[in-house]
Parts: sequence; C-alpha cells; structure tokens
Amino acid sequence: MGIAPDGWAVIHTDEGFGQQVTRGSCEPDGTLRGACFDDMLEVPGVCFIAEDLAVAAVAHWIESGEALPRAGFSYDLY
Repeated sequence: MGIAPDGWAVIHTDEGFGQQVTRGSCEPDGTLRGACFDDMLEVPGVCFIAEDLAVAAVAHWIESGEALPRAGFSYDLY
C-alpha cells in the first residue's frame, strides 16, 4: 500500500505474480508519487483511492484472497 494524505494506492499480486493496482475515478494527469515497496516505486497519482475503499479492498483480500472489483483494480499502471 502507498498512503498519502488524500488517498491510498493498493497493489495486489496474484498467484501468477501478476500485479494489479487500484485506480481512482480521476483521469491520468502524469502525476507520480513515491512509495516504498522494498525499493522506491513511482505510483501514478490516479492509483490512489479513498481510504475507506482501500481498507475494504484489503479486508476483502484477507477474507477471499482476491482483488475487490469496486476498488478499480487494473493491470495497467499507466
């Protein structure tokens, strides 16, 4: 997870090591935010979603092992 004052970015890695990331409702604007996932990673600002939705996405993953569809997970990191 990447946590910023205005949202959270959640990255989900599936069994085949494919990675999906949440995507908010705004259009991509080229903004990148630094997040530390073992190494520094630049995460597009559009990947940050509301905290309550991110918490629901993590809870869903803990319960089911799957990405929460309404969190807007996508394989496209822009």
